Amino acid sequence: MIDTIITNMKTQIAAVITDYSELKLAYNVEDNSKLATSKTYSVLPTGAAETEGVLRHFTMDQSIIIQLTDDYIAKKTDDSTKRQIVIDLMDNALNIYKDMVNSKCGTPASVKNVRDLSIEDPIFFENDDTVQLNMNFTITYRVSL
Repeated sequence: MIDTIITNMKTQIAAVITDYSELKLAYNVEDNSKLATSKTYSVLPTGAAETEGVLRHFTMDQSIIIQLTDDYIAKKTDDSTKRQIVIDLMDNALNIYKDMVNSKCGTPASVKNVRDLSIEDPIFFENDDTVQLNMNFTITYRVSL
């Protein structure tokens, strides 16, 4: 079930941010080369817990992390490039979240709710001029018994 939801979420993300590709090494972004972090995303399921549901089904609250990364050209005189990349990543994160809410993560038959968005502070990897933005939210999905 979660595999189907994640696959559909990736399809939705690719439709929203068409110039992005999937990040190869999502669990340790720093292990990617600079070329592999330019305009990339990943979808990572984290913890899940059963929640109140209906007869003949079980209902799960699943935490999701979507990572967005991009690279930038560092300037010694100002950080305007960094700031603009962060703004662009934030805009993309909001557009992805809106799509996830409206499409029920591309799996409307199973996903019942998308909620609790939080966007973390950006992470800067100065050694290769990459910035990572993590967005977290919860999906509620139902599975028939």
